[in-house]
Amino acid sequence: MKIQFEILRNTRKNFLKLYTGLSEEQMFKKVPNFNNTTYWNFSHILITQQILCLKLAGKTPSIKEKTIEMFKKGSSGGEVFGFNPEEVALTSVDELQEAYTNGELSSYQDYETSYGVTLKSIEDAICFNNTHEALHLGYAMSMKKYL
Repeated sequence: MKIQFEILRNTRKNFLKLYTGLSEEQMFKKVPNFNNTTYWNFSHILITQQILCLKLAGKTPSIKEKTIEMFKKGSSGGEVFGFNPEEVALTSVDELQEAYTNGELSSYQDYETSYGVTLKSIEDAICFNNTHEALHLGYAMSMKKYL
């Protein structure tokens, strides 16, 4: 699993590079042919990791439920006062890795993804989460070209 955490951390670093290069106006601008903003994509990957890897393993997410509701699958998002994706991008990876290493995530509830894949373990969830984050990084990179 060491490589999976390395992939996750590097995806977050790439998202941070892309995201921190944008003005506030650009972060919240909807780009034609996209449903959301770069802020939404960045926030969405962070809360999805909390749901897939913590909540479904019986651990309380570190991100507030209100924020999770705002950026979960099917949402269109917005701006949440007091939520800065940059602040939790890498710390949430550290929290996940620590909880995994300590065996705190072994009680995993099966979950069928919109990809049609059923996650049956925390290892499945971490691997799938990496795929999900890479997908949204690609969306954000494409969006940036139009900003």
